[in-house]
Amino acid sequence: FATELKKYLFEPKIVTVQDNIREEIQKAIDKYIPNLIVDKLEVNPIDEEEHSVMVKLEYTVTNNAFTESDFITIEL
Repeated sequence: FATELKKYLFEPKIVTVQDNIREEIQKAIDKYIPNLIVDKLEVNPIDEEEHSVMVKLEYTVTNNAFTESDFITIEL
């Protein structure tokens, strides 16, 4: 994805940074995967890691032939 997530790599884990990460991910999905519906997007701090967050994306993919729901969890 063409996102600006790298600028948040060494930022402190504060709510505004987590919100910015969430917005970056949502913008990229809206632009590059229009048939993906975000059911839930969580960005949570990882207690043991000073500059890491856990991103959990629950989504549904739709097109004319099928609808599929799943999730992915990524540590940033």
